[in-house]
Amino acid sequence: MIQFPARGPYRARRKKWRHDRSEACLAVKVAEMSGRSLCLRECRLPRLCAGAFRVGPSTGETMSSHAMSHDFMPPRGESRGPRANTHARSEVLRMLRDDHRTVKSAFREFDRLDSMDDAEACENLIRQTCMDLEIHTRLEEEVFYPAVRAALSTRVLIDDAEVEHQTMNMLLGQVRAAAMGDPRQSASFRVLGEYIRHHVKEEEGEMFRQLSHAKLDWQRLLEDMQERRALLTNEVEDHEGTFYRQGSALGLRQGLNDHGLRPGRHS
Repeated sequence: MIQFPARGPYRARRKKWRHDRSEACLAVKVAEMSGRSLCLRECRLPRLCAGAFRVGPSTGETMSSHAMSHDFMPPRGESRGPRANTHARSEVLRMLRDDHRTVKSAFREFDRLDSMDDAEACENLIRQTCMDLEIHTRLEEEVFYPAVRAALSTRVLIDDAEVEHQTMNMLLGQVRAAAMGDPRQSASFRVLGEYIRHHVKEEEGEMFRQLSHAKLDWQRLLEDMQERRALLTNEVEDHEGTFYRQGSALGLRQGLNDHGLRPGRHS
């Protein structure tokens, strides 16, 4: 009888690699929000991940979490078999979960910086988080929600999520309209944080649970979300003047180049 090697060790290594990749992306994102850059050696990015970005730990080069999180997506034109579709589903949900973790970490970091009276760091964090939230909410509203609405057992989940987005957008407008340093801005930002936590809990609960078994063209959805996210990133960058803070702009440009994109608007 032919003895095939056990798949257990392979699955364990793959699971650990995916965990390390997610943790590295989050570490870089939080560092950017604090106004500093993080090198590959510092975030302990696995060698396999480091090679994907064509930079070495010894060079001291830095990169943005935007480049990190999207350089691992399956290439367009990949086989659309059942296993590939399952992988695409995992990538779609992981993309949204990573966004959720990033913004939740940002609100925790804001509480820490605010307690230290670090006004400049708080200002940078608020501006960056507002941009991140705009990209995330628009990506869900324009691509994700319309695609998954029919796959859910009840449309109430999407309807509720869209109403919550309206409230979040209203709070975002209040935060952006307030002058930097205005106590009302900090208060609105904290309220926004509480609302985001509630929204994430609802979305990652029942909605993601149902979608984990939904039959969709997940590969097409993943490709659509990748493309729309890249366009939204550049649109927000143009609108706000700069998407990433000083010290991470080089990482953003490198990430766009890796995807064959150019900074600026795309038609």
